[in-house]
Amino acid sequence: MAESKRMLIVNCNGRRTVTTGWRAWLIVGAVSLLGALIGVVAVLLLFGVVLTLGLVLIIAAPLAIILGLIAKSALPKTLEGDARRLR
Repeated sequence: MAESKRMLIVNCNGRRTVTTGWRAWLIVGAVSLLGALIGVVAVLLLFGVVLTLGLVLIIAAPLAIILGLIAKSALPKTLEGDARRLR
């Protein structure tokens, strides 16, 4: 049975570079680690955005409704009638 070896082949400007053995394993490990780190950062960033938007909606929507009701009840009746005529 043939032994499988890790091999990386990079072509740059018509020049071929072949990397085998422990150097290839090291490069693959570093690239994998970097990809995983970028993925984790992206997931955490999206989680932060979703959490922020969710909290804003949970707090701002009821607050807007409550302030609207307070403003409507605080209007004098004459202004309330004028507002209805302007529509």
